[in-house]
Amino acid sequence: MKDWISTIPIPYADLVGDFVLYQLNDLFPEILPKRVMYLGRANDHHIMITVGEFDDDDDEEEEKSSSSTTVISDNKTTKTSFHKDNSLSRFEKRLNQFLQNHKNVTKYTCQTKSEEDAMQAFRFVAAPAFRTWCVGTGSQGISIDYALPRNDGRIPPILLCPLTSSSSKDEENNKMILPLKRMRYSHFGCNVVHEDIAYEKGVNVHEEKK
Repeated sequence: MKDWISTIPIPYADLVGDFVLYQLNDLFPEILPKRVMYLGRANDHHIMITVGEFDDDDDEEEEKSSSSTTVISDNKTTKTSFHKDNSLSRFEKRLNQFLQNHKNVTKYTCQTKSEEDAMQAFRFVAAPAFRTWCVGTGSQGISIDYALPRNDGRIPPILLCPLTSSSSKDEENNKMILPLKRMRYSHFGCNVVHEDIAYEKGVNVHEEKK
């Protein structure tokens, strides 16, 4: 429906869909579990990992008998299945050891299949939702991709950028501001990062992208 509306030859047709979605958003329940929403607001970094059983000596019957669960931590989301002694059980052992050594990490286990599906769906709606948020709030948004050095995974800092006064282009009338929103995504273990960054109107986003 949204794509169809954007093709109508009227002014701002490409923005109407996102604007309506933004206005209606709060009328619908959140798709993620309440605990996950709490962790999302309380922490600024999260990882989702899907783990499969790839042991060569596992037969089909053993695979069918495995039970599955989805785990999310404030920095880790994991979908696992448990056998007595295989790659998944070893992964679970390493995960538990990691949690013991990092007390600031919180783990959440999804209780139903619908929660697992919601977590997977959220992966794909987060990025397009950024455009909807920008349209709905009247902000500017830019998207960038970059690769981090192999020996340095730190988050690159965002510098203050000039906001040009609407009444004057003189330099003394400019003030320095930070972005309104910054969203970072990457595949686990991959140094290539995608970012969506939102700025107020009046910022030259093309200059900031450089």
